[in-house]
Amino acid sequence: MGRAILMMAFASCLLTASAGAFATEIYTWTDEDGVTHFSDRRPESGDPQVIEITDHSGGVRYSVPGTPDAAAADPGDPELTPAQQRRKELDDARVAQREQRQRNERMCQQHRERLARIEPARRVTYVDENGQEARMDDDQRVAAIEESQNYLDENCQ
Repeated sequence: MGRAILMMAFASCLLTASAGAFATEIYTWTDEDGVTHFSDRRPESGDPQVIEITDHSGGVRYSVPGTPDAAAADPGDPELTPAQQRRKELDDARVAQREQRQRNERMCQQHRERLARIEPARRVTYVDENGQEARMDDDQRVAAIEESQNYLDENCQ
């Protein structure tokens, strides 16, 4: 009885110690009967194909040398699960929305500043395409004011 408990404890220790070990190579081969085998140990006979397995703390990536997927895959880029892909798409969409809001807020701020500068003034000067300072006539000034007000009404809060 004591010996059985000792053997079970020893087996338990071995299983616990080996649970942390993770094989990074799997060997596959087909025997003479056409049966395909997979093992973490190299067979004593034959020429097996090696499958590299890399753990990327978000999933496992399988790569079989010589296959199109293995040639195209970047070893530093783990393959994403469908759930991870969806989360990445959502994150990318949120980033794009945030960037769009920031661009919009910058444009709103520019139009507010433009209105504050040209609306109360009768004489408005600007730098033209030749780099020369020019005076904005009343029609240009009114058009610029309307443009900024319309932009603010449509895009800004």
